[in-house]
Formats: sequence, C-alpha cells, structure tokens
Amino acid sequence: MSIRTILSADHAELERLCADMIALVDRPAPGDIAGIAALRWQLARRITAHLALEDEYIYRPAADGTLPRLGAAAAAVKDELGELYAAYQAHIARWPGYRLTADWATFRAEATALLARLQARIRREDAELYPLLPE
Repeated sequence: MSIRTILSADHAELERLCADMIALVDRPAPGDIAGIAALRWQLARRITAHLALEDEYIYRPAADGTLPRLGAAAAAVKDELGELYAAYQAHIARWPGYRLTADWATFRAEATALLARLQARIRREDAELYPLLPE
C-alpha cells in the first residue's frame, strides 16, 4: 500500500470524525457531553498520528530534497500546520465539559469554525499536495 493511499485513508477517517463532531455540536442545547469529550480526544489522537506520518513522508522529504516535486507545495501547506494544531489543542483546553455546558452557544460557534478549518485543510492537502506523492 502506498503512503498516498495510507494518508488518503487517514484523511477519510479525519473527515468522518469531523462530521461526527459537527453532528454532536449542531444542536441548540448541549446533549451528549461525554460523547463530545471522547470524540474530540479521539480526533486529537488521530490528528497527532496523521501529522507524524505527514512529517515523515511529506514535509521532511520535501525539505531535504528527497521528493523535490513536493517542495513549494509542501512548504505552503506546512506553514498552516502548526497554527491549526495549536488552535485545536487550545480549544480543547479552553472548553472543559462544565464550561461548554455553561456557554454552549460560544463553544458551538468556536468548535464549528475550527472543524471547518480542519476540513478545509484536509481538502487542500487532497487537492494540492497528495497528487504530488508517488503512487
């Protein structure tokens, strides 16, 4: 199985997790708080594992010239990487269960915006970066 196939499968799983989280927060009032907590940690673990794969098979080879086709595209996409992941981690820290039930509307808006950014990032990698990977 190629790294492109593995990374694409990871993206499909990340998209599924994002959709599941959006479904949980797309409610006028808090519902399954335990489910939200579990899902956001599952999403954080999957993102961490995925980023490690991308670093090993995309960003390092692009930087060291092993995969020169990835160079400029990888650099452009990687620039967003640290900030987006830091924003996700900060979001989790900022919203413990008791706080998100107390201010559901703000949590919901922030979570939805962050998940949309993550989904856009996934689509951008799929469109601009992954086609440059060897099959």
